[in-house]
Amino acid sequence: MVPVIKHVVWAGVTVFVCGCSPGLSPEQFQAKVQEFQSRSAAEIASYPAETFSVAGMRKRYSGATFLDYSVQHGTQVEYLAPDGKTFLWYPGNTAVVIGQWTVKPPVGGSKYARLCWKYGLLTYNPVTQRPGGEFSCVNANRHILAEEEYTRGDPFDLRESGIPFPLKKKRQYSMKELAKRSGASVVLVH
Repeated sequence: MVPVIKHVVWAGVTVFVCGCSPGLSPEQFQAKVQEFQSRSAAEIASYPAETFSVAGMRKRYSGATFLDYSVQHGTQVEYLAPDGKTFLWYPGNTAVVIGQWTVKPPVGGSKYARLCWKYGLLTYNPVTQRPGGEFSCVNANRHILAEEEYTRGDPFDLRESGIPFPLKKKRQYSMKELAKRSGASVVLVH
């Protein structure tokens, strides 16, 4: 899947749901939603079903780093350590945000496990406007759909060295670009 197209679809659905896109007919909106759902289903189907179980998510993310981009946050890079600690490289920050991660069973009839994070009481999410201190969870399928890039290990040494440099807010980076700038070595996997 081409990440740029995913961004357009994700951002497009967000904009359309907000009603902020004048001139879009109900038929055009429905076509965009169907296109998004079709692409999402195809991407999810490209993974073994066990990936989305509690054990599968622990196996995938324990000792792994992923990069996520959203128009709201910008680029975020996060290393999930095997001991349950998480190290977040967040746009504009001059230090890594340390927290906890875990995987919880599905709820509400969902078949997908949930990936959960908790950051310190003194942290703050500028998008949701919520303070840290409590776990926040997302279904495994939604997390994998939003994940831009994924690799094993901690290539940016977030756990031991902190962030290599502050990320610009609202800018989209790739792992390869960040690796080149920081001197890290990254091998992307699916």
